[in-house]
Amino acid sequence: MTRLLKLFCITAILFFPASGVLGQEYYLTIPLDNYVVRSLFDHDIPNFIENDNFIRYDGEQWTDGSASRYNCAEGIGPDGNCYDGHNGIDLAASMGTNVLASATGTVSNYFDECGGDTTRLWHSEVGYSTLYAHLSDQLFPNGSTADRFDVIAKSGNSGGPNCTTGAHLHFGVREGQTGGRRADPYGWDPEPGAPVQDDPCEGYSSDLCVNLGYLWTTDPPSLEPPGEDPLPIIPVSGNIRENTTWVSGFVYLIQGSVTVVEGVTLETLPGVIVKFQNTSLALNINGTLFSHGTSDQKIHFTSYKDDTVGGDSNGDGNATSPAPQDWVGIVIGSSGSADISNSVIRYGGRYSYSWCCNGIYYGALRVSGQLTLANSLINENNYGVYRNSGTVNITQSSINQNESYGVYHSGTGTTTAQNSWWGDVSGPYNPNQNPNGTGDRVSDNVEFTPWLLEEPIKRLFSCFFLEFIYTVFIWLYE
Repeated sequence: MTRLLKLFCITAILFFPASGVLGQEYYLTIPLDNYVVRSLFDHDIPNFIENDNFIRYDGEQWTDGSASRYNCAEGIGPDGNCYDGHNGIDLAASMGTNVLASATGTVSNYFDECGGDTTRLWHSEVGYSTLYAHLSDQLFPNGSTADRFDVIAKSGNSGGPNCTTGAHLHFGVREGQTGGRRADPYGWDPEPGAPVQDDPCEGYSSDLCVNLGYLWTTDPPSLEPPGEDPLPIIPVSGNIRENTTWVSGFVYLIQGSVTVVEGVTLETLPGVIVKFQNTSLALNINGTLFSHGTSDQKIHFTSYKDDTVGGDSNGDGNATSPAPQDWVGIVIGSSGSADISNSVIRYGGRYSYSWCCNGIYYGALRVSGQLTLANSLINENNYGVYRNSGTVNITQSSINQNESYGVYHSGTGTTTAQNSWWGDVSGPYNPNQNPNGTGDRVSDNVEFTPWLLEEPIKRLFSCFFLEFIYTVFIWLYE
């Protein structure tokens, strides 16, 4: 009886999620870094049948035949009457543009006769899915979990010839995990005096579509995450002269030069967020940096403009966006050492230029001492890791989308950077050792073989699932 009860509990957890839809509105972020809307959702019979009746989310209506898909090539314009029968929204995107997850969800990839290669994310906590269609590449395997802002696919032009007229991203919302009625992420909000006041999705088209409300996190849509008040800020500058531990729940804002002096340890606990206020700032390590996050509580070293972790710390809304070289880097001196795992380091690697002298390539991690880096993400920097001298050992990490080099080795010796992901299955680019690699560039004297054929995070699902099944069986037979 005890084993039967345990089995019922496991089954209930796996197959009968809690009922109810919580916070379904103001939940989705736009799935592209930069976007132009080319066509909108037709609330009148959204099934790709043109009947010369296009109804927009604000109640405006076109019945003169002007709402044709062929009028939408340059974007929706001031009228926004694109296009008759459309069941989602189209976003301008050239071939191979990064497609971002609009919210955390479970991945399902499939081919649709019209939509071509399509990725669907199931968002269980809100009870609906998002669809990304006409893709050229799908980057996450079926059954895996993609977090908000993960690059889940590349835009393309796949699908039926009558369904796509060029590379773009079709974005849709569906009720439920599979199938489901279509929903307009802009909801239904008719203007006073608009010709249509009652949503057809709640009337004669209710078998095809449903009104789930306004689903974007902001108006207009943006990359701002939902409902995240900025974490409290702890300003940091000057020398750290005694052993110090930084804890989660705050943003540690580097406002002036910070140095961990020789013989002193700075420990950052899982979930810690460190932001750098301007382009001249670095975290100098002459002592020891111990930065060990976990798979679900990573440690972040990032730009002050990065609102995706810790909230909008600089309080400017969407006025600024993070970019490579927003800060200098973590500079490990000759007497210093850093042990970093399950951490994210991005938007650093500032190139320092002096009018009198040669500039200095800092790298998001500049090493003259000792660096051990594992299970971490180094991306969207100028230089990812710059080894000036000392010892560098990198493994099981993702080093990609860095502008100049993923890893650069200066001087004699060798930097070890094996069993890592470089952004492409072909591995990192090196003109001598791997001229056909299309991942991040590496310099000579970097030992990068073997490399991973997929991003480490994508390998976690199968491992965790097998471990879960094993644990269940042991628990059942205790």
